[in-house]
Amino acid sequence: MGSKHRAIVLFFLVALGLTRGTERTFAEDSIVVNTRQLAAGSPATLLVRAFAGPREFIGPSSPVSVYLDRRLVGTAPYQSSSVSAGSWLIGVSAPGYDSQEIQVGVEDAIAYELIFHLVRATGRLSVRVEPADAELFVDGNAVAAGLLSLPSGMRHISAMRFGYDGRSVSIFVPEHGEASVDIQLKPAAFSLSHFETSRTSFNPANLGPLGTTLFSFVVSAPGSGRLNIVDDTGASVFVRNFADFSTWEQSLVWDGKDRGGQVLPDGTYTARLEATSAGGEKKELDADITIDSSLVARPFGENEGLAGLVFLPLPLPSPGGVGTFDVSARSGFGGGTALFSARAQLGLGSAGLGFDASGSFDGSGRVNVGVTLPISSLPFFGPGFGAGLSLGAGSDGAFLGRARLVLPLFSGFGGEHKAGTPVLFLGLAPGAEIGGALSGASPKMIGSVAGGILLTSDAWLVGLSAVGSSSDVLASNPGFGGIDGAVEARYLLLGGPMLLTFGAGGSLASNFSPAQPWIQAGIGLWF
Repeated sequence: MGSKHRAIVLFFLVALGLTRGTERTFAEDSIVVNTRQLAAGSPATLLVRAFAGPREFIGPSSPVSVYLDRRLVGTAPYQSSSVSAGSWLIGVSAPGYDSQEIQVGVEDAIAYELIFHLVRATGRLSVRVEPADAELFVDGNAVAAGLLSLPSGMRHISAMRFGYDGRSVSIFVPEHGEASVDIQLKPAAFSLSHFETSRTSFNPANLGPLGTTLFSFVVSAPGSGRLNIVDDTGASVFVRNFADFSTWEQSLVWDGKDRGGQVLPDGTYTARLEATSAGGEKKELDADITIDSSLVARPFGENEGLAGLVFLPLPLPSPGGVGTFDVSARSGFGGGTALFSARAQLGLGSAGLGFDASGSFDGSGRVNVGVTLPISSLPFFGPGFGAGLSLGAGSDGAFLGRARLVLPLFSGFGGEHKAGTPVLFLGLAPGAEIGGALSGASPKMIGSVAGGILLTSDAWLVGLSAVGSSSDVLASNPGFGGIDGAVEARYLLLGGPMLLTFGAGGSLASNFSPAQPWIQAGIGLWF
């Protein structure tokens, strides 16, 4: 059974009076013995359990073998309803763990529970690596070279150092034994790879990270580099030198400006990366980058998975690859259940994708996924048109599935469409929602008309929106369902990426009696 943990327990049980009484416990290192008095004349019972940390080995696939007097009787958890009185050597073993056993004096009318806390079997591994300052990893965990105590079994060893080819080996560490490995790294050939940009198109006038792009690349050995950005005529507009390479990954943030700090005009530019090894070997890679001042990112809100205001969806998604994520809390004046929500929006270029989820302490909640599609050829100025589809589900005592289609109309005013210029939008959005309980209740259909106004720049947004809805139009007597309205503001703190949101609103019921007003605040990220 391998290395064994032995203890003579009967003497201690008798001396401490643990063989009589209602419930007793004896602990010996990693083994716990619990005893409990049974009815007079009953045979002794035995329960053997095994744990590795907080996890108990259970089920027919348990790898823990149980032995009585070193005879295999089953796997843990092992239970016997009749054990003869006398002295028993009870033990367990499992692959990769130290075997354990304990001597127990068994008496009639006592229930014995033995809990074994298994300890990983370990061995020693001596590791030497050259060069001595190379990074060393065992099974993905960083370690220092030398003599290591590790769990027995196959271990994966890897070493790496900038300027050298990495190397990996696998070695078996014997239980309570010792193994050794010597890793010699060889100098790496100079290479240049993975030249990428975080945004292939961007607008330098946008705030924060949305107004920049990140160039990144990988080199394998010491050297130096130079990034030269040229226009469509081949003229150099920006140059940045990289000092001596001291690690694999290199990066540079470019703000779309030339050498004199002026924003470059719209167009496609070529970034030429030249890298030279310490021995004079040269490598070169190119990447195209587009400056597009029409990619204006504005902090639009969200409407059940669609872009817009609280109650007004609009076909105005952010530029491709630009998104927001925020969380908020809403509370009604004078009490009421608090509402917590999380929302995300992502621009897909010609469309937008949104998600929102909300819930409250009373257990109700809903989840929506929406797609916004601008159809107008004038996406910001003059009349525009779009479509939005939102699919959702919610729970307020019954699980509901919902589909919502809106056809928003809008018009934008405010002069030239560019970052930093405020734009005023007016919008109107007729829509319909159909849904029903999965329990078999009849479906419901609700018609709605939303309207609103918003003023937005690239750093802030203020808006007013409202929606009027019908009651169930499939009911025998459909009618007016009520009106909801809200004011809101969104602000990019310090130019981003942190986003602050505020809002307040209320409702009018079908009889035009005011419902409880609410306020809302949140925080998010713009990326």
